[in-house]
Amino acid sequence: MFECLLEDISERLVDISTVENVESPSVALFVVTSSWLETAIRAGVPLGLLLTKDQHSAVGLLDSVQ
Repeated sequence: MFECLLEDISERLVDISTVENVESPSVALFVVTSSWLETAIRAGVPLGLLLTKDQHSAVGLLDSVQ
């Protein structure tokens, strides 16, 4: 399920409109949302790999590492 979600988001990001094609009142929302989705993909792919390789102990919040 997790991999399907990441794949779906990745495919949608490929077809995403450019900021120039977004109506002015929606630009801020577009930028924040697309940035969040790109960040989710960048973090989600390695997390998914660690989980599928049964490396659960390597997955955690960066705040917990000191």
